[in-house]
Amino acid sequence: MSSPYSRKYAHIVKNLLLQREDLTHKTLIDMGHGWRLAAVIHYIKKRKNWPIETERDMRNVAHYRLPTGWQPGDAGATAIAHGKGATE
Repeated sequence: MSSPYSRKYAHIVKNLLLQREDLTHKTLIDMGHGWRLAAVIHYIKKRKNWPIETERDMRNVAHYRLPTGWQPGDAGATAIAHGKGATE
């Protein structure tokens, strides 16, 4: 079950991922959109089947991004590749 917070901010985070090369917790805080980025990322990955990649830097800060060239219309292909139903 997802939190109301995750559902509320999912569209903001999805738009940022589509616009930016790199998204961190600090990015979201600086924009005034809250502070639970990991929860929102988890929701988008698991419920919306987006292939969000996570890398941690030397300070253990998570950096989130989408694979190069990936677009939301590709969600069905991603879901099928992971044995799930297609959703966007």
